[in-house]
Amino acid sequence: MIRQFRTGGKVHAKTDAVPAGPTRAWLDRRVVWWALYDVASSSYVAIVPLLFPLLFAAVLEGAPRADARFALLGALSLVVAGVAAPLIGALADRGRLLPWLAGATALCCASCAAMLSLRPGDVLLASLAFVAAQSGYTVAMALYESFLPRLATARAMVRVSAFG
Repeated sequence: MIRQFRTGGKVHAKTDAVPAGPTRAWLDRRVVWWALYDVASSSYVAIVPLLFPLLFAAVLEGAPRADARFALLGALSLVVAGVAAPLIGALADRGRLLPWLAGATALCCASCAAMLSLRPGDVLLASLAFVAAQSGYTVAMALYESFLPRLATARAMVRVSAFG
């Protein structure tokens, strides 16, 4: 939790998630693993949203307005993530974040794997796979970002955030 306090007319922030002190290095094993998750998840952003529209058009077999249908799937995935993220975030705040992050990541990975089996005409499976993958990714990234206050002191927050 980050708390604000005033001294001498200035506003300061202090976090009690990580012990503060000059002896704690900002770059440790936990920060490196956190940053590596970011690198790995970047491959999703670089590949799936770029290539899935082409795959979706092939699944629709040249049906008119494939681009409009894909846009609706994108919007639906954001609605699903927008409803799920606060609920999952509230549950994660009560306990450990890692199982929720692992679950959202597993949903994204399993959905991407399901996309490999798509054939022309598998419109429902393609739609469900994309919405689940995109929603899982969006929720996973929200959970990933919520690890930051647990990894860094208030003083090192900007540096750790830029690293990951």
